[in-house]
Amino acid sequence: MKGKRPWSGVFINRRKDGQLWHSSITITPLCADESWYYIGVFRELEQLPSGFYMPQERIGHIQSSLLKVLAISCEIRDPGIESHLVRVRDLTEALVRYHNERMQLGWNEERLSRIASASILHDIGKSGIPEGILYKPGPLADYERTIIEMHTYIGVDILEKIFNEINDELFTSELTASKHIILHHHERWDGNGYPHKLAGDAIPIEARIVSIVDVFDALTSKRPYKEKWSEQQALAYIEEQRGTQFDPDLVDSFIHLYEEQKEGLA
Repeated sequence: MKGKRPWSGVFINRRKDGQLWHSSITITPLCADESWYYIGVFRELEQLPSGFYMPQERIGHIQSSLLKVLAISCEIRDPGIESHLVRVRDLTEALVRYHNERMQLGWNEERLSRIASASILHDIGKSGIPEGILYKPGPLADYERTIIEMHTYIGVDILEKIFNEINDELFTSELTASKHIILHHHERWDGNGYPHKLAGDAIPIEARIVSIVDVFDALTSKRPYKEKWSEQQALAYIEEQRGTQFDPDLVDSFIHLYEEQKEGLA
């Protein structure tokens, strides 16, 4: 429980009749009225035909690895995409954990990990956008921008086709989080984004988180159509867009997280 973070483990238990059974426990710290409490949730693990079970840690690793492979394969035309996707996933995880603790949201470990894992799929729909438009070095024409904006719908369509083929409950929760992120990570807090012009809390929280992370990484990376910004320039932009493009509470968490990470490296 070091660092006031959730802890998960697997136990082997014996019933009165001597039969062994396996259970997982997740202990989540909760701060209320300046005091820390601990909530423990036990789950009996379903036995596989061979008599073994798959620990939650292994399930999470498999899910994360498969989603990463899926994301990279959908954007294989871009040689630098893997590093971008991994950075987005890692920074999303850092932000969602920090925001959860700072705002005392009480999200469990499963939800935190799910958002981080799903974030890597945010732009899989770009695989359906022509390269001449996607990597155009100059400004986009109006019709080209309309085509680019279609990547949100294309991404959801790709995701649903793949998950329908898999049809495994292992990925059911990931499907919902991934769809929210893919479809809505270009929405704006003020309602001027796309594709549905959602505003404020109507935008799924997963998408609001990834929106900030994706923009920050895009600004601090060199692209065919732009030079790399410094981290300070990108941070200034994020802060400038507080309450217009981005969720103000998430912007505050992002800025605080960045400052604390920098202090930790100093």
